[in-house]
Amino acid sequence: MRTHLESGLTIDCPKGPTYLRPEDHQGLAEMYIATAVNDTVSGSETENMVIAELVQTLDRFAVAPPIASNYTPGGGTATPFVLDPMTLAVIGIGVVAIIIVVGVIFFRKK
Repeated sequence: MRTHLESGLTIDCPKGPTYLRPEDHQGLAEMYIATAVNDTVSGSETENMVIAELVQTLDRFAVAPPIASNYTPGGGTATPFVLDPMTLAVIGIGVVAIIIVVGVIFFRKK
């Protein structure tokens, strides 16, 4: 399956052809900009209904999300292990408390 996903596969979907980008298997398809208009044409099947009117069709590569910089095909994305400042403060306080307790136990006067 991975071989097919990384071959630049194009799938026919109801919306139109969807291209699977080989670098990260992201599905890319054309996007549409439309406006909502009231159909006032007498006798049309959508008379007095709000319909979508196509304004512009955007190319699938123009609207494609960027490829993740740490993505490796065939493997997962490497998420860096990062600790926020609050977590580091709690860990630091815990380490200091342990050092104090160990110091009191080993160096107390008998």
